[in-house]
Amino acid sequence: AIPQVESRRSGTPFWQLAGEAGMPATVVRVPVTFPAKAFPHGHLLAGLGVPDLRGRIGSPAYYTTDPGFVPGYDNEFSIEVVKLPPGQSHWVTKILGPQDRLFGSGSYLESPLLLTLSADGRKLELQTCGQKVTLAVGEWSPWVKVCFQFNPLVRVTGWSRFKLLSLEPHLKLYLQPINPDPLRTPPGFDLSAPRSWAAELFRQLGPFKTVGWAIDTWAPSEKVVDEQTFMEDIQHTEGEEFRRLLRRFLASQDTLLVHYFEFTDRVGHILWRALDPQNPAYPGPEAPRFAGYVEQAYQLMDEIVGEVQEQLGPQDVLLVLSDHGFSTWRRSFHINTWLAREGYLALTAPSGQVENLENLFNRGQFWPNVDWGRTRAYHLGLGGLYINLAGRERFGTVAPGEEYEALRRELAARLEALVDPATGAHPVSRVFLREQVYQSFDPKLIPDLIVTTSQGYRISWQSALGGMPDRLFEDNARVWSGDHCTLDPAVVPGVLFVNRPLLRRDLSMLDVYPTLLKLLGVRSSEPLSGHVFL
Repeated sequence: AIPQVESRRSGTPFWQLAGEAGMPATVVRVPVTFPAKAFPHGHLLAGLGVPDLRGRIGSPAYYTTDPGFVPGYDNEFSIEVVKLPPGQSHWVTKILGPQDRLFGSGSYLESPLLLTLSADGRKLELQTCGQKVTLAVGEWSPWVKVCFQFNPLVRVTGWSRFKLLSLEPHLKLYLQPINPDPLRTPPGFDLSAPRSWAAELFRQLGPFKTVGWAIDTWAPSEKVVDEQTFMEDIQHTEGEEFRRLLRRFLASQDTLLVHYFEFTDRVGHILWRALDPQNPAYPGPEAPRFAGYVEQAYQLMDEIVGEVQEQLGPQDVLLVLSDHGFSTWRRSFHINTWLAREGYLALTAPSGQVENLENLFNRGQFWPNVDWGRTRAYHLGLGGLYINLAGRERFGTVAPGEEYEALRRELAARLEALVDPATGAHPVSRVFLREQVYQSFDPKLIPDLIVTTSQGYRISWQSALGGMPDRLFEDNARVWSGDHCTLDPAVVPGVLFVNRPLLRRDLSMLDVYPTLLKLLGVRSSEPLSGHVFL
């Protein structure tokens, strides 16, 4: 059977209601819109959720003749590292592609890649899929098509860009995550709605990134590429390609345009350390330059907003909003380790289990050493604390009712009272019961408690993956140094700019949906939690 892609998003998007009311709308790169779903009078280009061609959120590749290079696989960001023999001028290597699930072999497809050093040793020629590109050190390639054959009749193609990082003393070549080809997508893998629209844009405006997580944060996190390369990617992707798309959409006669830009978030994750001298990853002498990159990103975003504003008529409404802000990430809290030490999560083997995404992809299960028959609580994702509830969980041990409620109260109180002995600070700011956050929810999916952290702290990557290192806290000395996940919302408020007076200033993200419906003059058949602010 051909693999299918299914969206589990629920609810009715506001653009769907606008389209049903006869208003033309364009929606661009909004998260959780893949696979793209058609709506009346509308065009949609899918955003976060579109995987790269390997089926991952993003998996770059790094080719090097450096025998001493060691990738940082102790973290959760994977890069395909290809070691090349040193002392040569010609290499026959490969580009790793998707797993062959179509015909059941399970192996990964490969595409040949030939690398040849020029006679003077100053350039590198790349050959793949019938194309030749020659690069000097520091130079990016144009968009390159990458081809993978399932069999003589079936193939899949994608697009990516190379950057030659170095030739001396070692060859270092960077390949970005491979973007699905809008001209050649399999059935059900809808990058846009209508399905043909992404291909039309691709033909008319030139190549652009289709993968949902468009800015590669893995390569700088692994220190495979430097911060300048990271910023060059942002300028090319967001400042040129996506901005070119935006200009096309602004020229239309649509009633509604929704366009998502992600790069301020990605810059915050990678470069926030430059704004905080107390961060373990503070870059020292490089801090002013890196902090300047953060400012440049916001200047670029301001330019984009200004360009949109110039195109508006007197009756047009402009909303610019983010769903979060940013803060420094200095210390990590291993909450599953705490649960195990305090007897809430029982183990069949000693603690100290360390996970990464590759293990989870290959093994297909979380928490391999947990005794579920003796476990009362566990943590999954970023801040999601679940009770091992009888009747809901396969091996549930906690009875619904008073036992469930008492355990939730106990966990919330103990976590909020927890102190990091190294700093004297409370790492957990507040623990919310889920009904304090959600007015309606699926009780089988939504965590029983939501754990938020204080400024400077975040729930660890290991806790998100089910890992249990042998310590409760550790310094975060990684490049991924700024965050918003698990932080108390009061620490990382988002922004809202509107070219109309606000009715009030005590606002919530829940208020955006009903406000948009009012502006569009449409109604929802579903109950609404928020309140109009315009």
